[in-house]
Amino acid sequence: IGIYLKPRDLKVIDILSRFRLVRESTLHQLFFPTIKEQRNVQSKLKRLVEHSYIGRRFLPIIRSKEFIDFTHQKRRDTIYFLGPDGAELLNREYDSKLAEIKIPYLYHRLDISDIQACLELALQQTKGILLAAWYDENEKDEDGNFLLHDDVYIEDTATRKKRRLPLRPDACFILEREDTGRQDFFFLEIDEGT
Repeated sequence: IGIYLKPRDLKVIDILSRFRLVRESTLHQLFFPTIKEQRNVQSKLKRLVEHSYIGRRFLPIIRSKEFIDFTHQKRRDTIYFLGPDGAELLNREYDSKLAEIKIPYLYHRLDISDIQACLELALQQTKGILLAAWYDENEKDEDGNFLLHDDVYIEDTATRKKRRLPLRPDACFILEREDTGRQDFFFLEIDEGT
């Protein structure tokens, strides 16, 4: 038995398809800004989870002290991703690995999604500038090659030896002016101090 998908449900599924992983708080800001109670947002998303349109992952509990005080523990944001039925609906390949991404890389992916969401919200309020394209670090071309992976060679001036350095931005996006069609490319790199 299926469910009736509202336009907002379809937008949530589309965002998860494009962003890959999204915090619950980000979905709240994007699609449920008038709902004050987080549990009401959770109940709306739970419908989509129960019917496999989207998936959900609970992150570990934050412990602020060495002694665990169970009365004051807080759970980090719940993470959502595209489910198998959502992928089928959009005619996309379902990525079962999203539910099991290791924690350090998971936070990195979530930061990228947050920046993409902020950019899209800002562009909705900016007249004359469009997001022409967004390329994810894992985006591949028809031949299976990563679009954003390259190498640069730097020559040491003293020794004349060349050194190969990988170039792997976290994302690339293109902004376009509506009036002239001019496009500007921007590369995104999130430095987490590693």
